[in-house]
Amino acid sequence: MTIMNKQKKKKNEVQAEGNDLLQAKPLSKKWLTQQEALEYLQVGKTTLKTYRDQGLVVCSKMRGRLRFNEDDLHEAQVRARR
Repeated sequence: MTIMNKQKKKKNEVQAEGNDLLQAKPLSKKWLTQQEALEYLQVGKTTLKTYRDQGLVVCSKMRGRLRFNEDDLHEAQVRARR
C-alpha cells in the first residue's frame, strides 16, 4: 500500500469517527442531587461513593454540593446490568 493510499484510508477513518460523533445523542443538561442519584440508581450512599471512587459515576461540585449528570447515571446503570 502506498503512502497516498494509507493517508486516504486514515482520512476516511477519521471522517467516519466524526460522523459517529455527530449522530451521537446530545448530552443531557439535567443535573441531579445526590439524593436523586441514589433514587435513580436504586443504591445506597456507600455504593454511590464506591461507584464514584471507581470512576463508574462522575460527579461535579456545584455551589458546594455534589451533582450528577443524568446521562452519566444512565450509562452507569446500563454498564452495571451487563
